[in-house]
Amino acid sequence: LIIASCFGSQANLPVMKLLNGMKGVADVVQNLDIAVGEGLLERAGPFFMFVHDSIQQSVYELTPKNEQVQLHVDIGLMLISNGSHASRDTVGELFASAVSHINMALPKCDGGDAAINFTLSQHIVFAKLNLKAGQKAVNEKLDFSLAGVHLKAGISFLPQNSWSDQYDLTLQLYDEYANVLF
Repeated sequence: LIIASCFGSQANLPVMKLLNGMKGVADVVQNLDIAVGEGLLERAGPFFMFVHDSIQQSVYELTPKNEQVQLHVDIGLMLISNGSHASRDTVGELFASAVSHINMALPKCDGGDAAINFTLSQHIVFAKLNLKAGQKAVNEKLDFSLAGVHLKAGISFLPQNSWSDQYDLTLQLYDEYANVLF
């Protein structure tokens, strides 16, 4: 239930299958089916839905904040690493979901959750993933708002010395971000 709660009020069956093995759970879907039997979730086609938002919220909030952040990063990384097992029609959605989960590790503007200390190479990879997600949002959906969210997150992942060490990536992120703002 904790993994499903990270997706909000509903979780997609094909995505949940890609998370098998996470947090020691061999079969995530089987565990979700048990929760359906206990009346905590409902299943409608390929979706598992919490029967009430307060259940999802309670499950999510029972997890300590630092573990929530790490869990989101782990979900994002696992979705990316297992994405080759996804069907063609879900790859785009899967990629966007993975990047959004990874972005949960960024510190909040209100001084809330603490960010995870990533390696330099992880910062660069996450910045590149957000650049790609931002470009996809514009090119495939014409969703400038979503593109702005990803591009701003990509800029946040850039290391301090990015203008000298990662010039092309830094320029692309700032250029794309400026374009979606206007």
